[in-house]
Amino acid sequence: MSQRTAQFILWGINLLALAGAVWCVQDFTRVRYAIQAGADSIPFDSGRYYVLLTTVFWVLTLIQYLGLKRGVAAISGWAAPATIVWFAGTLALAYFVPSFMSDELTSAGYHAVDDPNEVSRISRGASLIFVKNP
Repeated sequence: MSQRTAQFILWGINLLALAGAVWCVQDFTRVRYAIQAGADSIPFDSGRYYVLLTTVFWVLTLIQYLGLKRGVAAISGWAAPATIVWFAGTLALAYFVPSFMSDELTSAGYHAVDDPNEVSRISRGASLIFVKNP
């Protein structure tokens, strides 16, 4: 594979990671606004936030860029720890944000019921619909 093709693929992955991060933020705000509006039912998929793990490619791209521009010596001390910390941080977000949202929904008077339209699971987590307690 040529270097140009590899760069094109890496930047494509970065754009997909950006779209995934925006999707997660939009879902978070959608649920928050639905709670504030007092919606009768709120669909919520707790596995959606694991898409944030793809943002580790942002760090890898930064490391590659700095390594090419400034040399390997400029990144050798911090590249591996930065990647590990970013990955651990996004993993923590992917785990704790759905937990926080479920607690928020429960404290706002909603209870979880299974989504009857969900047949198969692609991502980890529970696809639930939170309905307002009568």
